[in-house]
Amino acid sequence: MASIKRSVKESLPVGVQSISPNGREYTSHFYLISKKTKKFVRADKAPARYYALVTILGDMRPYTVKVTVHSEKRVNSSTVVPEYSHRGIDKAQSKYIAKRIANHLSKRRKDVNIIDDFRIF
Repeated sequence: MASIKRSVKESLPVGVQSISPNGREYTSHFYLISKKTKKFVRADKAPARYYALVTILGDMRPYTVKVTVHSEKRVNSSTVVPEYSHRGIDKAQSKYIAKRIANHLSKRRKDVNIIDDFRIF
């Protein structure tokens, strides 16, 4: 479980904004994809923005990791705190971030949690 959590933290586009109390849901900071560099950039008050929500499901191995990227659009910019409305889920970005997590997990050393794999009776 620790390696999955570490992989999620390192694979989110612009870092972790929040983690649920049970440590199973990770929300990224708001971001955009830069048109010039094609990289992720922070976008807290942009007219359109995305955020990733990663949920770790299951109570024992193998765990299921669910990734959804939500899209938002600013509705009212005249207020001090801009209001946003949900535009939907971006499946392409969701798959991309899921692939980043899977790649990070496959690169980890096989013996990192060797003690966790032993059961003492």
